[in-house]
Amino acid sequence: VPVGSTVNWVNQAAITHTISPNEPSKAGTWNDTNISGQGTEFDHTFATAGTFDYVCKLHSGMTGVVRVH
Repeated sequence: VPVGSTVNWVNQAAITHTISPNEPSKAGTWNDTNISGQGTEFDHTFATAGTFDYVCKLHSGMTGVVRVH
């Protein structure tokens, strides 16, 4: 996504997930966040270019990446 874009995560399950950055101290990263319950949302605007990897701490194997340019 381009710098300045807002990414919206939406929980489409009835269970809680986390959106937890792999590098929480990296510039442009968000705070560890829970999205609990179906329809729960979290938005983050990326003001810094880079690659931002994240995981769900509650469910091993659930990972994602946002690439900002």
